[in-house]
Amino acid sequence: MDLTLPRNFTKENDSLCYKGHSLLDIIAEHGPRLRLNDTDSLIENQHFIKTVAQEVFSRNDFSADYLNGYAIKANQHSSLVSAAASNADFLEVSSYNDLLIIEKISHLLKDKMVICHGFKLPNSKYYEKIIELQDSANIVVVIDSIEELQAFFALDKSPKLGIRIATTSEEGRRDRFGITADDVISHIDLLKEKSDKLVMLHMQVGGTVTNTTEHMGDLAPLYTLLQEFKKHDIRITYLNIGGGLPSRAFTGDSFYTDFFESLINKSSLKELNSIPTILTESGRFLASETEHILIDVLLVKQMNANALYILNGSSINLVPEIHLDEKYGQVILPVNLHKNNSAEVICTGTTCDPEDFFSHKPVRLPLINEGEKLFLLLPCTGAYQQSISGASRNMPGHCLIENMKEVTFSNEGKISEQKAEFDFLKSLGY
Repeated sequence: MDLTLPRNFTKENDSLCYKGHSLLDIIAEHGPRLRLNDTDSLIENQHFIKTVAQEVFSRNDFSADYLNGYAIKANQHSSLVSAAASNADFLEVSSYNDLLIIEKISHLLKDKMVICHGFKLPNSKYYEKIIELQDSANIVVVIDSIEELQAFFALDKSPKLGIRIATTSEEGRRDRFGITADDVISHIDLLKEKSDKLVMLHMQVGGTVTNTTEHMGDLAPLYTLLQEFKKHDIRITYLNIGGGLPSRAFTGDSFYTDFFESLINKSSLKELNSIPTILTESGRFLASETEHILIDVLLVKQMNANALYILNGSSINLVPEIHLDEKYGQVILPVNLHKNNSAEVICTGTTCDPEDFFSHKPVRLPLINEGEKLFLLLPCTGAYQQSISGASRNMPGHCLIENMKEVTFSNEGKISEQKAEFDFLKSLGY
């Protein structure tokens, strides 16, 4: 079979390898149901995106600094958040529980920014926790409503603040987050009065960036408001253009160069005398390649048009994003049997749930002859899958499927297995 492989995967001797390690050898040692964890990929990609931005800025004489942060909602597991705290430029949180995580890793984060998104209305636990932590953490609160703006400005001692600019869809629907540019301008006198606390403008255009020029055009209200602030002598330190950078696994490195070239050449930022520090928050970009799933085909059932491959797990546990977004297509690749004839097959899970399918469309995979075993790779599942399923790695999920073993890679070539003890009955209160 001809395969398009994600970054760091190669085909050798009719089977797949990851960073030079045979996946079949790993399966033979640790079993067929595995999570392959690689926290080092987060660090590699953080270094990569910083290098690209700095090279593009320098080549275009664009006198701005660039910071890349990690949105911890992408994956809250301690190994990833700890790595991000040590290596990313800042962390982004969106809830009270996220701030509890921040407290746990504050010794790693030190004085890096913690940007607080999400609704944080007065008297909520999130609001109170922000106020509690503002003296011990470098917190920036991004305002999502006029009520929040008034509440934080009314404090005798308020944290540093940012404002999220609401987006509008092509159908004219407003984003539920943020404040419209018109509402911001109508409160310009208050903002000018409190400008010593106002450090950031933020805008998040939904979805993964596919066209860099269009994306920069969608951010036009952000640049317009920045110019308006300039007229009123309100100086913004940080310009946060949000997330949306795609996973590097199947994306050519030139895409990211184009992204920053478009930022410079398709915006009005060059017209400013003093350009704010540019921020991006890249949860998927940093987290997706930190986890890959290995799983075996338990059974083949012949159907009318396509054979049914029943995989040893539940899609609702392992890749729940496919059930939220029909445009999301989980890549499914054969680890072995590449020399076999192939066919379009349907991949489903072991549970009786009618939604337990691993893909919305048939997938081309090797046919399985009698006596053969086919192992599959579900690459780049490190971002959002655990969060969407509502379970951490050691919590029960859909239909209480048996937990997967975890194997961790390091750039030093070490492979280790985690053997976490877990009693799922106790976790459910039995």
